[in-house]
Amino acid sequence: GETPQAEISAYMKAILRGDRRAAIGRWEVAASEAERTARLEQRREQVTDELLGLGASEFTVFEPQWWTTCCEPHVTCSSRSAGGARVLVQVLDRDGMPQIYVFDVFSREQPYWGDAMGSPPRDWVVRDVFAVDQEPIYWRMVYESNVRWLGDPTAEPAE
Repeated sequence: GETPQAEISAYMKAILRGDRRAAIGRWEVAASEAERTARLEQRREQVTDELLGLGASEFTVFEPQWWTTCCEPHVTCSSRSAGGARVLVQVLDRDGMPQIYVFDVFSREQPYWGDAMGSPPRDWVVRDVFAVDQEPIYWRMVYESNVRWLGDPTAEPAE
């Protein structure tokens, strides 16, 4: 049961119960440089209150985007070597309207060396939560793929 999804579920179940203190307790702000720590503490309060205010009725946790956190951090298909997970969560508000949030859940011990150290067990913790249209504070890397339509090569050119 020690997974990013379990950590997210514990936080969100506290939200559904209206238990602010328990939700805040599930989101651990890591001691880092003072400015980033202060921003994360402020975000933890603001997002938790925002989610409580939605009157959420249910949530859906989607598949994680796994991140390696040592050497050259990158997105990986191997959950065993990942030290972090970025996960989309859909929350239905009191009117049944979906709201999308991003959860950054990382191993408490960083960097996590994964396969290079025999993939030891991880102690997953929620590090950041933000609306899908916002930027992360804790894990500043973002994976962006570009897909573009080149058009149909057999089609007549537009005049």
